[in-house]
Amino acid sequence: MSKFRIIQAMADKERIIKKYASRRLYDTFESEYIAFKELQNLIAKGIPLKIIDAKTKEDVTRPVIVSLVLENTELFSQFSDEFLKKIICLYGYTEEQRDMFSDYIQKSLEAFANSHTKFLNPLSTDSLEYLNHLGKEHQKLTEKFMNELLKFGKQS
Repeated sequence: MSKFRIIQAMADKERIIKKYASRRLYDTFESEYIAFKELQNLIAKGIPLKIIDAKTKEDVTRPVIVSLVLENTELFSQFSDEFLKKIICLYGYTEEQRDMFSDYIQKSLEAFANSHTKFLNPLSTDSLEYLNHLGKEHQKLTEKFMNELLKFGKQS
């Protein structure tokens, strides 16, 4: 196997990060301790990883990622207080409604991420044309979400 293929195979393999009680993170791939900012960079690069509690061997990937998001106050400054309050209001929704909202947000973020990449590449398409396309796709997604909400309203 060529050196490139070995490196590629290692990059595709899920990276194991050990989390210690002191909030220290140990990257088993690089055999070194990393800071939360470095973990954030790994995630941003799309590197598959799993975070394991060093003592209990429990998968703590989700709680650590949630912690990263919550600690990034710069991210939350992008959202209005009203939007954040509406997120909190989701607690009063049914599980089906929360699942539908979650699906809507995830698809919107995926669409944004895909469009962001294409929009930054001037060779991929005309920017205005692509923004128009993106707007239409988002409108379809929003209409689907609103129709699902109306169905819930009619059921109750």
